[in-house]
Amino acid sequence: MRHFIVCAGILLLTARVFGQSAPATTEPTASSTTPALTKTVAANPNDSPMVRAAKRAVAARVHPSQRRVISLTTSNTRGRLAFATGPTEGPKVPPPAPTGPTPAAVYQAAMAKQEAAKRAVAVQEKLEQLQIEASRLNEEIDEPYGNDVDEDLAEKRLAEIEAERKKLQQANPPPPPPRQ
Repeated sequence: MRHFIVCAGILLLTARVFGQSAPATTEPTASSTTPALTKTVAANPNDSPMVRAAKRAVAARVHPSQRRVISLTTSNTRGRLAFATGPTEGPKVPPPAPTGPTPAAVYQAAMAKQEAAKRAVAVQEKLEQLQIEASRLNEEIDEPYGNDVDEDLAEKRLAEIEAERKKLQQANPPPPPPRQ
């Protein structure tokens, strides 16, 4: 119990000494109870009107020589903090320019390739169907006893098939032969 009383006495004496050395204030300071919401009072064009008004009020209330900013990027010297004056913002660096194609362009190119491949497959299937139909009609015409198809209608359809085939081949040229 005796040690407790001695410790309490020492604590009261140190509190009184530190209380006398600090300047007397009638109201508690906002910086001691709450952290600062902004690091600088310099006007920023991206600030809202309310933020700009608050910064102007802080700048008018605090003398410029009393504005201190703790810079944590400075070198640590044996547990001591280094204080700096001035803005905490560094120089403005432009964003890096894109070096390659954007993801949207890559996606659009891939989709265009897929669509072209689908169209090429459809054209090839249509050409094969036309080839089968033309060969069937030619066999019907060449048969001596095949009177199932009218010759005039068969000749007309063969001309239509040939026109469709030319149109499809112009729209989608055949792929180049493979290199050896």
